[in-house]
Amino acid sequence: MRFSDIQKVTRPVVSTCQHFDCKVKLRYYPAVFTPDFEERVANLVQSVEDDIPQIKTLDKDPADMSDEEIEGLEAIRVPPKRIFNHTVELLTPLIADWDLLDDNDKPCPIDQKFMSGVPYPMLYCFMRDIQQDMRPNDTPSSL
Repeated sequence: MRFSDIQKVTRPVVSTCQHFDCKVKLRYYPAVFTPDFEERVANLVQSVEDDIPQIKTLDKDPADMSDEEIEGLEAIRVPPKRIFNHTVELLTPLIADWDLLDDNDKPCPIDQKFMSGVPYPMLYCFMRDIQQDMRPNDTPSSL
């Protein structure tokens, strides 16, 4: 088997985002999960935890929070653009395709420009569900 063939392999995931009452079917590239990628994810999680010590006390997945709970989080000092940009940067090369459609029923592009307009709870769900598929016996990270 050629290494380039391994890099083309995709796996299906159904990502459920209760905040928007939706499911998105997507396929991702498991070969993107390299030690370097894992280190970038770990650094992002550590950065978030350093910036927001309260995040460790959250007892709920942010994607499953009500609007009131989300509004309550706004009081926490978060550099959201930085965190958001890193999440988009990590997710974009992971996703091969999805069934997320625009208003003309065409697949939405999987690029940083489009992904930057996707609500953070959805991005979080994508990352959580991909990580869970990669490590079915681990608990999801706090990303």
